[in-house]
Amino acid sequence: MTDYQRTLPPLWIGSAIAFYAFIAIGIAEAGLGVLLPSILSTYNLTPATVTLLFLSQISGYILAAFTSSKLKHI
Repeated sequence: MTDYQRTLPPLWIGSAIAFYAFIAIGIAEAGLGVLLPSILSTYNLTPATVTLLFLSQISGYILAAFTSSKLKHI
């Protein structure tokens, strides 16, 4: 076994991090969906305006995914 192979983390760690990320994203999206009626009434917003909340979350996740892969290769 070479020194390079000894410094690599086990393969299951990457899978565990990906699993955790999907759970965290799902909780964030589900929480916003449950709060939708109270957000509409509290801030006197229209459903079209609240749609921007969902779009901003999704675009933030996509932007983070693309930039994190680019930052890894710097």
